[in-house]
Amino acid sequence: MSERERRRQLRRRVSAAFVGAWLAVSPATAQPIPCGDYREIVRQLAEKHGERAAGRGLSASGNVVELLRAEDGGWTLLMVLPNGRACLMSMGEAWQPVEAARPGDEI
Repeated sequence: MSERERRRQLRRRVSAAFVGAWLAVSPATAQPIPCGDYREIVRQLAEKHGERAAGRGLSASGNVVELLRAEDGGWTLLMVLPNGRACLMSMGEAWQPVEAARPGDEI
């Protein structure tokens, strides 16, 4: 097994444990998606996965959407609420930065 594949498997296991722990501290009936303290989540993602904020924007609902990414291509998308809690929207691997598209460019 290659080093890259070992890191992927480790990332999947750690991510599953992280989400499991996150769910354990969030009442399952009150939270349909895993949520927790923003600072703690960002700290854990940095320590365990090397993820750092790569971009953020304000959603129509007034929440901040933040993308965190790691050099190895791992990424996490968070919804940050005004009260300081953050909710996991998605996570994955193989993130590829792209240049901004211009009008008329094909995707």
